[in-house]
Formats: sequence, C-alpha cells, structure tokens
Amino acid sequence: MMTKGMRPPDFTSPIDVDAHISRLPANATTKGMFFNALIDRVGGRASRSELMYRAGLPESTRFLPFRDYPMAANIRLTAAAAVLLYEREPMGVALHALGRVAVDAFRESHMGRIVLDALNMDPATLFRLAPRIYGALFNFGRIDFESVSSTRCRMHVRSMPIFIETFQVGAIESALELSRARGTVELAIDSIADAVVEVSWE
Repeated sequence: MMTKGMRPPDFTSPIDVDAHISRLPANATTKGMFFNALIDRVGGRASRSELMYRAGLPESTRFLPFRDYPMAANIRLTAAAAVLLYEREPMGVALHALGRVAVDAFRESHMGRIVLDALNMDPATLFRLAPRIYGALFNFGRIDFESVSSTRCRMHVRSMPIFIETFQVGAIESALELSRARGTVELAIDSIADAVVEVSWE
C-alpha cells in the first residue's frame, strides 16, 4: 500500500540552499570524507581555491575523513560544486547527480568497505541498516526504517535538511546500483527536512 502523497522525485523545482541551512541545528556535523569527495569531483573543472571561495570557506581548510565538520559548510560546498559541474542544469538535477559522490566516498572509506562487504550488497539489508549508517555519519536528525515487502521499504526521514529529494535520491539510486538491483524511489514530502522515502527493487 502506497503512502498518501507518494510521488516520483522532482529535480526541476527551485532549490533554496539557505533555507536548508537555516533548518540545521547549530551543532550539525558530517564527516570530512564528504568534503574531500566533492573537492576531488570538481578537480579538472575548477581549482580547489575557486570551489572553496564559492562556498565561502577558507582555502587553507583541510578535511580529515572521519573528523566532524559543520554540515552547513558541507551544504554550501555541495551547492557550489553543483553549479561548477552542471552550470547549465537546474540545481536539483545537479544535486541528484552529485548524490553518487557521497556513496562513492563512503564505499571507499574503511567503515564503508567493512559494512558493504558484510552486507553482500543485498538491498533489503542495506536499507535496513540505513538509519545506523546515517547515524554514524551525521549527528542530527533521524531515519526510521519500515519494511513493506521483501522488495520494498520506506525510510521516514525527520529533521534532516540535506537535499532529500535530490542529493539523497541520487545516493539511494547509487546504492541500488551497487547491489546490482534495478529499482525506483518515490517520496512523500512534508518539508525540506522531513519526508517518507519509498524504495522498490527487483
């Protein structure tokens, strides 16, 4: 049974980056690996200094993979990378494409290799562990897992203004590809920080 209001993601609507940042707790953090992944992804298209300047971050800043850094800075860096890499595309399309960067960064980390190897890339198990994975990578918000069937689940996302409909959908699709499953993602959006995300696969 489908959750009321469930629909495919919309990558063309305007994205208010400042509104996302304003919904973050003051102490919201994420890991340095995601900053480095964005910097690496932009490499070749623009210099590190240009990306950091556009994001309003000091050029001298260095990010250790598992050290915590402000989530607000990560959102600014993500938005700046999206504009640099996909300047002719709507911001939502660009953020959707960049969602794959986060999964690649996690997969290449020591923690990611341990987790993903243990799961044997089974989508049902992977998404069941999503709340714990996100909990290890972000210090704010909450995700609750709901199993709908053997090939469908829902994730109830609360207080996580991290581009749910664009960037996070791209990350979920990338996770499905890693598990060699074909699938779809639909959402019921309550706000930029709250949604139900339904994933189906075969």
